[in-house]
Amino acid sequence: MSQRCRHTVFSLHLHGRMPYRRETPNACTLTIRAQIEDLRTVDFHRHDRSLQMAVLAPSCSVAAVCISYHPTGMLVDRSFVGIQLLAQYSDAMQTLFLDFDGVLHPEFCHESKHFCCLPFFEEAVRQAPEVEIVIASTWRHQHRLEDLARRFSADVSHRVIGVTPYFPALDDVPDTLVSFEREAECNAWLRANGRVASPWLAVDDRSWLYRPFNRSVFLVDGKTGLTAQASRELVQRLQTL
Repeated sequence: MSQRCRHTVFSLHLHGRMPYRRETPNACTLTIRAQIEDLRTVDFHRHDRSLQMAVLAPSCSVAAVCISYHPTGMLVDRSFVGIQLLAQYSDAMQTLFLDFDGVLHPEFCHESKHFCCLPFFEEAVRQAPEVEIVIASTWRHQHRLEDLARRFSADVSHRVIGVTPYFPALDDVPDTLVSFEREAECNAWLRANGRVASPWLAVDDRSWLYRPFNRSVFLVDGKTGLTAQASRELVQRLQTL
């Protein structure tokens, strides 16, 4: 069986003088190419000076990064004066955005049942060691990240790496996400952490907080929380990210 390709994200910032003849930086289309160990390449197009490139490859150490540009539709081989590789290599860990109420315990249950479904969740993520956990639950408004992480077993808690930002504090929400609060928060976290092109999955019980038919959402029945059967299904979803 061939090794499944994974995303690797390279965050680049271009600086120095722009090598083109027009006044507006957005007038040209930039093409970035990264050559990697197995000689595969991928091009990623953007129209500004901050670019992010996703590379699909089994092995992803950078051999070379080169730039060309299209000022008038004609390919011109010329490099920028300066290229700063901000993140030379990122293994692009998979991100799981986790809700608590309705997932780790039934929604509106007595506090004595809080986290009663946590063992099923931990059983699932133990089978997906590449997954890192970001808390998307409203619990993040009342508790520090360190305290939330302590809710998990020792072998899982170190994989709890952050919390999503608060929707009212976001000032650059894409138009397509204005009506979908939690997905907007997840998107903001991905952009802030250089993982826009990386695989992610939200485990939640509230479908209306995400765009309809979003394949990056794993829905849980909030009346029961994550069950043993749902845990097995979650494993399958994580293995296909």
